[in-house]
Amino acid sequence: MEANQLNQTPTPTASNQQPANTTTPITTTPPPQPTPKKKKPWLLVFIIVLLLSATGVLGYKYYQLQQKVTGLQQSKPAPTPSPQLVVSSPSPVLSPTKEVDPTADWKTYTNTLASYSFRYPPHWLLLESPGDKDVEVYYQPDRTQPVGELLIEISDKVPRDIAQYKDQKVVGNLPAKCKSDPTVKTWCYLKTKTSNISILIIRDQDSEYNDTLDQILSTFKFTK
Repeated sequence: MEANQLNQTPTPTASNQQPANTTTPITTTPPPQPTPKKKKPWLLVFIIVLLLSATGVLGYKYYQLQQKVTGLQQSKPAPTPSPQLVVSSPSPVLSPTKEVDPTADWKTYTNTLASYSFRYPPHWLLLESPGDKDVEVYYQPDRTQPVGELLIEISDKVPRDIAQYKDQKVVGNLPAKCKSDPTVKTWCYLKTKTSNISILIIRDQDSEYNDTLDQILSTFKFTK
């Protein structure tokens, strides 16, 4: 019995038990998160529209200002230039130059029968036939060379071949009909109030000589 008593350990009662050191967990409640605000896209659109409107208004005002400035510039009268005193120096008076007559110192031949005259160089020769009907003017410094000349003839008749005189020239102050052969001869016929005159012109290869012949012909004058 004693063994059973010894084996039986007394069970502690609730009053004999010491309270256990237990910690009560503290639950922490997280603070409430702020609700994100919804973006307002219409506000951004409104700002963009406002900026565009303001830019358009400013551009239109600037255009109106430019138009006004242009109108004022166009309506502004041009400045009147002030009169300037111009002092002009007198221009020198030029005396008219006299043309030199190359025939001024030439000899003059006058034919009273046919009422004509002409000039010829003093170093040229003049031969006159009896009765003043035929006159020959020529220049031949070298007698071995062909003679160039003017032969003036007075006739009562018209040349038989007058139909061949198709060239029109002026000798002195009268018209003349002329013809030329393939060589160097030219015949001219003209009619005055009193006579029929034939002129034979024989040219040379010397151009200076031929120019002198033309100058002689230009000095012819018919008084009747």
